[in-house]
This record gives sequence, C-alpha cells and structure tokens, in this order.
Amino acid sequence: MTMRETSVEIADRNAFTLTDRDLVFDESGKIESRVSMDDPALASVLGERVYRIQYKSGLEIEAHGMGKISSNATHFFTSLDVSIRVNGHLYFEKSWLRSTPRFFI
Repeated sequence: MTMRETSVEIADRNAFTLTDRDLVFDESGKIESRVSMDDPALASVLGERVYRIQYKSGLEIEAHGMGKISSNATHFFTSLDVSIRVNGHLYFEKSWLRSTPRFFI
C-alpha cells in the first residue's frame, strides 16, 4: 500500500557584493514539509541553509546547516547538523539528535 502525502517545498538564494569590504556573500536554502494524508501523526519538516563568504584576498568561508523535525504516533524526532569550512577544509562540525515522547497530544 502506498502512503498518500501532501508536501510543500520552498527554495531561495541571495547573493551580493560588498565592494567596501571586498567580499561576495551568497546564501541559499530550502525547506520541505510533508504530512501523511492517511496518518497525520507522520509528518516532517526538513530545512537546509548554506552561507558562503568569499574575500578578494582568497579567504572562503562556508557554513552549512541542516535540520529535520519529524514525528510518528508516539515520538517527535529532531536532528541538526552544522559544518563550517575554511578554504574548503573542514574547520568545525557538530551533530545533534533527539527523540522525545509525545505527551498530552
């Protein structure tokens, strides 16, 4: 049996140059939400965001974040991943994951 679901997806991107600071800034992201039409307790929201800064000196910094919140009949689930790269090399990375029982819902 195939699960019927409804979903919404949104994406955006912005870029601009700050000539007085000699840098180019670029940001992009997307959000995707889904819910089961057969079982509304089965739902999720996934978001992703990327920020990039490029200096004329050659320094490049990229921050990437992805998060997800989902649920079923008994629990909510949350995950978050963050990474920062400097000139293409990993500088920082961290992940979080949590499961929380549904109370009073």
